[in-house]
Amino acid sequence: IQAPSNALALGQSATLHLNLQGQSGLIKLPTSALVGKGQQTTVFVFNPQSQKLQSQAVQVAGVDGNEVIVAGLQQGQQVVVAGVHVVHEGQVVRPLLAKQ
Repeated sequence: IQAPSNALALGQSATLHLNLQGQSGLIKLPTSALVGKGQQTTVFVFNPQSQKLQSQAVQVAGVDGNEVIVAGLQQGQQVVVAGVHVVHEGQVVRPLLAKQ
């Protein structure tokens, strides 16, 4: 908020509507895919050549219920969407693809 006034008090909530039409490079993920590392938000992506997980920084552009809209991923990258608290960088994995 630029030039905040006293109209907003600590603890108040607000509804924010983001217009993301026309934004390129945004991908929707479940909130369970996000990993917080200090001030940075990351996800684990699968590297098909090495069969290992890599941590990749993303920028949260918005929230839609239980999903987040993020920038910083390429279309087609495979992202860990569950169990991020039990995997680690460099771990060798075999991906389980969701049924379409």
